[in-house]
Amino acid sequence: MLNIKNIGQRLRQVRELFTFTQHRMAEVLKIQDVTYKKNERGLHLVNMNCLDQLHDELGVSAEWLSGSLDASPL
Repeated sequence: MLNIKNIGQRLRQVRELFTFTQHRMAEVLKIQDVTYKKNERGLHLVNMNCLDQLHDELGVSAEWLSGSLDASPL
């Protein structure tokens, strides 16, 4: 079962790894700032389009983000 709080923590890890602001991550994911902030805080589940964008733009594994893998996000 997906834990949206853990996904949010991993989103933050990715953002910090790339030294992006929340605003920049929202731009990369092509979503509104408020939506990204809710994703990162674990208040809103990340949609599949965002997962695709994370992979396409930053090379982040959806499996890692969802907690299926413990290794590095890249």
